[in-house]
Amino acid sequence: MRQRLKTIKPSTFDRYWCTVRQAAYFAEYEWKWQVDASLFRMVKVKVPKPTKVKRVHDDIVQQLIATANEYSRVPWLVPVTEFAVATGLRRNEIADLKWGRCGLRYSRDQCRGDKDWVSSNHSAD
Repeated sequence: MRQRLKTIKPSTFDRYWCTVRQAAYFAEYEWKWQVDASLFRMVKVKVPKPTKVKRVHDDIVQQLIATANEYSRVPWLVPVTEFAVATGLRRNEIADLKWGRCGLRYSRDQCRGDKDWVSSNHSAD
């Protein structure tokens, strides 16, 4: 268990362990197997409280775009950076983007990521 905690976050391990705990419960009480489910309930994992979401300020965004514009050798880096900041899409979502997932709606440019519609004015529909 300690080795696994070195490679994943405690909250992920806790979700996995809940599955094992539930399986032990079913084995003992539903299927009448000779399993001591109470042993599985005694293992507790300390899950830290979620951290506050950190927002990027406009001056940092402008500095990022200026640096990309000055030092980048590829012409598409600045527009992709501006698009990512404007929409909030992740790198993978931008790479997997299809034309059918983009469009103009209510006079705002919007693209559909994996989860929701995100627009260039940072509000989700």
